[in-house]
Amino acid sequence: MSPRFLAVLVAMGLAGLAAPAPAKQAEPNVTLHIEASAQIAPDRVVLPLRLSTQGDSNAAAEAGLAKQEAEVRQQLAEFGINAARIKLDGDVSFVTMAAVCPAGEAAAAQAAPSVPRRGKVRAAAQSEYCSPEAIEANKTLLVEVDGSETVDRVLRSPLAEMAAGGRRSIIHSQSDPVAARKKARGQAIAKARAEAEAYADALGYRVVRIERVSNARPAMNMNDLIAFIATMEDRSSRIQPGWFGATITETVAIDFVIAPK
Repeated sequence: MSPRFLAVLVAMGLAGLAAPAPAKQAEPNVTLHIEASAQIAPDRVVLPLRLSTQGDSNAAAEAGLAKQEAEVRQQLAEFGINAARIKLDGDVSFVTMAAVCPAGEAAAAQAAPSVPRRGKVRAAAQSEYCSPEAIEANKTLLVEVDGSETVDRVLRSPLAEMAAGGRRSIIHSQSDPVAARKKARGQAIAKARAEAEAYADALGYRVVRIERVSNARPAMNMNDLIAFIATMEDRSSRIQPGWFGATITETVAIDFVIAPK
């Protein structure tokens, strides 16, 4: 074997030893698509409270009305609602309530053989069964309630049952719609971020950046759907359709880029 040939072999061997081993291929980053939504419930209501009492005269009925109003104002004060938020809606109205006789009992009184069929005596017998004529006094108070916690407490109290026209007449609204929408948006984004981090951690990855954000109203996921149905059932059972119209909902779809830890 010639010296020149040996030199070539040695050079090839050294070149092979010097060549670096192929680098291990890095795991690729992954795009994780997350959709989330958040709701801000109404934090203000106008509650129309109907007060009604009866008496044998206008003065007596109005005195009873004043007593009832004082009791209602005391209950409202316990919720932190002061007099400035309570207003009279219209004037006090008086209605004459006709005497009422239960049909069966009145007929029995008239047909009883021991009762002579003379006007005054028969009327006296019927008076045992008939409620006397009375005066009914009515007024409506418009009560403004602010603050989510206070609103919820008031609507769960017996006061809500006094709403003129029933619970459907309760007016729900947002005290600051712009701030409420901003808060809902922030909550939706934070919810999406937390969910992305949870998924990434389960995969042994970490969130490295946000690639895309959209408010294109993505389809509601199963968890949000279940929560919505539960809320709807609760509010419907309390007959509060106005609550839905005043609730602010923000939805967001975000593509997060995650990488191995």
